[in-house]
Amino acid sequence: MKKTRFLLLGLIISIFSLVIQPIIFQNVSVYASEKQKQSSSNLKIEIVKVKDSGTSPFWSPDGKEIVYIDKGGLFVISSAGSGNERRIVNGGVRFPRWSPDGKYIAYVDRFGLRIISPHKPLQPKLLYPDNKVQMPEWSNDSQWITFYLSDLQGRPGNGVFAVNINTLKSKQFSHTGINPCWNGDGSSVFYFSDDDKNEGFGQLYLAGLNSSDVKKVAPVGGVCMNFNLEGDLLAFAPKRKDGTSRGIYVSSPFNNDEMIKLSDDGYFPSFSFDNKWISFFRHNIQRHRTDVYITPPTGGVPPLL
Repeated sequence: MKKTRFLLLGLIISIFSLVIQPIIFQNVSVYASEKQKQSSSNLKIEIVKVKDSGTSPFWSPDGKEIVYIDKGGLFVISSAGSGNERRIVNGGVRFPRWSPDGKYIAYVDRFGLRIISPHKPLQPKLLYPDNKVQMPEWSNDSQWITFYLSDLQGRPGNGVFAVNINTLKSKQFSHTGINPCWNGDGSSVFYFSDDDKNEGFGQLYLAGLNSSDVKKVAPVGGVCMNFNLEGDLLAFAPKRKDGTSRGIYVSSPFNNDEMIKLSDDGYFPSFSFDNKWISFFRHNIQRHRTDVYITPPTGGVPPLL
């Protein structure tokens, strides 16, 4: 149970990083419907303040450290908030991503996609020389990074790619598409494209790393989407023509199951590691803020965090 709470905390921190400046704030409470209180009465989430400023936090694989962006560069700090932060990169950076094996941190600067060792900060290695790299994601074996190229995050660009961190060999999967993510064994990459104009739901594609195979998987997906660890459930936020969210949905795209609508609006859904919860945030226009929620993937009134 402690491990589940810890992992869920990581997801919530990632959501908060998209919309606020301080990395983590004070304690919060969970508000749920009566039905959900029966299943989540033992759920207690504490958000611990680690740093007074910073954005884009990302956990190390062992959970002991957090990489984040602050004024002047890229920093690493203890997840316990000990205050012993260290700068590993100077200058403006985006999208820090810790490799699954813990050896490298990927990020994007004005020159392109780079990696650096967080433990022995030597000269960063330039993997792909293009500063339009968006949303880099590591393969599970820490050998490849997939990404898409665009002038602006979330907008269609110039294709989906992957690059090998050792050989610098790159592969282009498509000429359009956004938000690529790896399947479980790292043999293929999922990505989303709304070229088909499927009422804002677009199309989910699967492209092989070692083949030229590209196939349509399902007419689902969105500008914000994430698979669970097993790769059989997809949470996504399709968009309207004006770019706003149509809501949070979950689907099993390989089984042609019907989509379940979890929320009328919301952005950046993510699964907890035990698949029992999906976290996301909503814009609270009246109070000029964003609120973070969790909800079971089977649906229901989401608790507000």
